[in-house]
Amino acid sequence: MSVQHDMFGAESGAPGLVGTTVRLARPADLERPCCANLAVIHPGKPPHAAALVCADCGSHRGWLSHSALKFITETTQRFGAPLEPIVLRQQERTAMAYEQKDNTGSVFANDRKTEDTHPDRTGTAKIDGVEYWVSGWLRKTKKGQPYLSLSFKPKNTDNAKPKTSNAEELHNQVPF
Repeated sequence: MSVQHDMFGAESGAPGLVGTTVRLARPADLERPCCANLAVIHPGKPPHAAALVCADCGSHRGWLSHSALKFITETTQRFGAPLEPIVLRQQERTAMAYEQKDNTGSVFANDRKTEDTHPDRTGTAKIDGVEYWVSGWLRKTKKGQPYLSLSFKPKNTDNAKPKTSNAEELHNQVPF
């Protein structure tokens, strides 16, 4: 007799929450609703923590992740069973906050290049507090040495040098 091991954690994943009703408010549920968008938590199959099954018609509505199951379990253990169904929403993925330091920049391979005139590299730079889009083209000298030709374009024209009219420039230059 062979023994099969569970490589993903607990077999069912949701023993304490099986039978709990949740309201589905994920983008896919709002675009393609099923009955009243209420689902019941059922035991899951690895690698999923639990299954979500429509409370009315019994159709499969999706899977519950281990992190979501853990959050719901810890919350109900701490505060007790909810009086109304728990609302499941899509977790927003937020990029890590990154602030460009002054007088620095970076360029990366341009994966959207479709024509020879498009830059081989694109990126951003911040020079004297002004943010720029950076475009780069891989070139070769007459002797065949590779180099990178760069162009800079202000991201926001409001951040660029303030534009003055010719009359204002003339007024600023004339001493009287």
